[in-house]
Amino acid sequence: METATATPPAEPPRRTLYELTGDALALSDLLETTEGEVTEEIDQWMTEHAAALCRKSDGIGFYIKEQEAVAKACKEEAARLTARAKSSENRIAGMKRVVDHAMVALGVEKLVGTIFTIARQKSGGVPKLTLLVPTDVLPAEYVDVTTPAPVVTPNQDRLRAWLATEGGGVVVREGVEIRVARLEDPTYTIRIR
Repeated sequence: METATATPPAEPPRRTLYELTGDALALSDLLETTEGEVTEEIDQWMTEHAAALCRKSDGIGFYIKEQEAVAKACKEEAARLTARAKSSENRIAGMKRVVDHAMVALGVEKLVGTIFTIARQKSGGVPKLTLLVPTDVLPAEYVDVTTPAPVVTPNQDRLRAWLATEGGGVVVREGVEIRVARLEDPTYTIRIR
């Protein structure tokens, strides 16, 4: 018993947008040479060209819409992952604060486990120097003056050395003691090794 198979009609070959644009320009030139008269041959070409251009525009439209959907989904996923990362960072910071408070309360600098060692370490660098008065109140030996235009800036190293001495950082003006600067308390961080 034989079965008949139907073959679908052949689809015209796909053409690129560049080729279709070239056809449209050629058609425009042809219409110009015929002074706008549409012959049967030109009419058939216009019909085929319009159908091909419609198919191409649908394909382009689907492609653009798909890429817009992909871009939107990626942006939403990126926002979700950014929020998740921020949440994790906040939990880490909170846990480190709890550990820091516990270590201070216990008076320990290290917690040694079987896998990790948690240490409370002073942040590196020199303590932050905070001026409490304008620079013109500082004694002359604790400022630097630059030229050509005189600019007075505090000398941080000399001020730190002065603050480290007994009674350092205090000037007396008209019988009143004025604290001119202070060193901020060092900051600590929790390290896990």
